[in-house]
Amino acid sequence: MKAFAGAVVLCFLIAAPAFAQQQTPEEKAQQQDKRARQQEQARQQEQQSRQEQQSRQEEKARSQAERQQQRAAQRQQQEQQKQMARREKQQARQEQERAKEQSKMQQQQERTQARQQERGQKNSMKQRSAQREEQRAGQGRHAEATRATYHASEIHPRHGGRVIRDRDYDQHFGRDHDFHAHWRHGDDRFNYSGYWFTYSEPWPSYWGDDDDYYIVYDFDEDAYYLVDLDHPGFELLLVVEG
Repeated sequence: MKAFAGAVVLCFLIAAPAFAQQQTPEEKAQQQDKRARQQEQARQQEQQSRQEQQSRQEEKARSQAERQQQRAAQRQQQEQQKQMARREKQQARQEQERAKEQSKMQQQQERTQARQQERGQKNSMKQRSAQREEQRAGQGRHAEATRATYHASEIHPRHGGRVIRDRDYDQHFGRDHDFHAHWRHGDDRFNYSGYWFTYSEPWPSYWGDDDDYYIVYDFDEDAYYLVDLDHPGFELLLVVEG
């Protein structure tokens, strides 16, 4: 068997040169062109393969660069967020400290104002007490009618108007019966203890609603007057309407 195969190969080798010698020049040229085209195709395929490989490497490099940039951007964003959170926390702490300081200052101011008001009230009470004592000691322009000397039947106000009854005068008028001025109605008329009073003189601007007042009859003037215990020295002439 081996001898037979060797004989076949030997015959082919002997016949090959003979076959090659039998090809025409045109066939040889075509065969050369074919080999050249095959070589060119192989070269182009190899070049295309290298280009594709290079493109894949470049794409891979770009992807890696983009991922690195994204990670760097994420790290930068995270760092910025941390810094912002730290600043906000610091600002909140500063605002709390300022709020505490302002609250402390406000409380201190309120305590100071309260002490000042308390001292002012005490001083005002002392002044009013002293003024009342001065009034009761007999200061003022007009003499006061006491219950023993006041008799409505003997009074005829020369300024006109009605007369206050004995019992009403005894219970609600005179220095022992003072009151506040919250009863004023209008510019020249007010009501007190069931009587309406009018006055033609201007109401003193320094007389306040929180002052203490009383109404007194003056025998010398034969008239009724309104007196401010907190501002002695001036009496407002009154006319009793009814």
